Amino acid sequence: MICLDFDALNDDASGLISRRSFLDGFVLPDYDQFNIVNVSSVVGKIFSVNSLMKVNLPSVCVDDFSGVEKVVLFVVDGLGFNRFVSHMEKFKGAFYDLADRGVLKAFSSTFPSTTSTALTSIYTGLAPSIHGVVGFNMYVPDYGVIFNTLDMNPVIGYSSGIDLVDFFAGASFPWPSMLLDAGIKVKTFTRRNLAGSGLSRLIHRQQDMAGYALVSDMMVGIRRALEQPGPLFLSVYYAGVDTLEHSYGPYTEEVSAELQLFENLLKSQLIEKLSTEEKQKTLLLLTADHGVVDVLQTYFLNDPKVSDHFLLPPTGDMRSTYFFPKYGRKEQLRGALENTLQGFRVVESMDLIERGAFGPVKNLDHLQTIVGELTALSQSKNIILHQYHPGEKLQGVYGAHGGMTPEEMIVPLLSTRLSKL
Repeated sequence: MICLDFDALNDDASGLISRRSFLDGFVLPDYDQFNIVNVSSVVGKIFSVNSLMKVNLPSVCVDDFSGVEKVVLFVVDGLGFNRFVSHMEKFKGAFYDLADRGVLKAFSSTFPSTTSTALTSIYTGLAPSIHGVVGFNMYVPDYGVIFNTLDMNPVIGYSSGIDLVDFFAGASFPWPSMLLDAGIKVKTFTRRNLAGSGLSRLIHRQQDMAGYALVSDMMVGIRRALEQPGPLFLSVYYAGVDTLEHSYGPYTEEVSAELQLFENLLKSQLIEKLSTEEKQKTLLLLTADHGVVDVLQTYFLNDPKVSDHFLLPPTGDMRSTYFFPKYGRKEQLRGALENTLQGFRVVESMDLIERGAFGPVKNLDHLQTIVGELTALSQSKNIILHQYHPGEKLQGVYGAHGGMTPEEMIVPLLSTRLSKL
């Protein structure tokens, strides 16, 4: 009996990290090949839809898909490659069986490694520089607002009559809808309370949406969809792991319990109840938007020695924060940040653009405007939170992401033909 080679898995991740190494301990996205932006190419190859095959990934990246008619793609929020491998090595459950009999590769996330940016890349097949969603909180100069990219509502600025979903929709289109032209049915599963969110309306538009309450009815719904005749692509977004990682930390017992619940129900309610014929026709894909790291210290940057240099409030994420200095104050702001922030690297945002952190650039002026002049990258367990309004209560977290460290940037791409189980 051949057992999963954990040394080989770790070597695969280490090789990607080494090839994309940046500064001291950071990892640049590999948009040209091993990146979640290219999930669309994987699906296009499986279904022979040439319009989706933007890159030609090595055949070793995907399990055997000859004769496959149905694909179910799980996007598990917050499930970094290291966390996934650690769980499999310890518990050896359904995830282990899937990886042992299929193909597991290390892929890179986007920069920033945050949900709204990464999911938009997964579902549009575009780098952040093209689709335009470049952080959790973003400055939009067209409307003079700073807004949250998950709900697409401003946190600073007047928003009456502004539909930010429509604003971003002009730059991108979700590729799952393109499968319909090839005669492939498309269905998307997401948590009920997320189905009408701003980001969901952007990345899942023109798709048949199915809302679920818990992981149990999610798995039952997926199985029932797979039992229907004809070619089918199912997309499943699951946020439970990320939710607990923020609340307790990524490597805690609570997160392990959630992963065990997920894989146990995947096995008992989906895989074991599908007929042999349906399993032969079905390929499972599993990936993530980003990984998560523990949080040790939080900086709020309320000190006037820092904030007096702000032209605009900071935007971006907790572990990759964009700064907009007043005219002629960039070096003063850099010095103030470096004196205040421990465990961060303050870099020129333009350096990140030139190194391809956001992907190929079509509109340099616009990208420079929305990512500021300086970016603080966390190279530790420390984060930044900004209070946009006096008296605003900020919820502390025990796990965070958005930065460029390997733990955040390297995610799994698992593919397994279900007939192998």
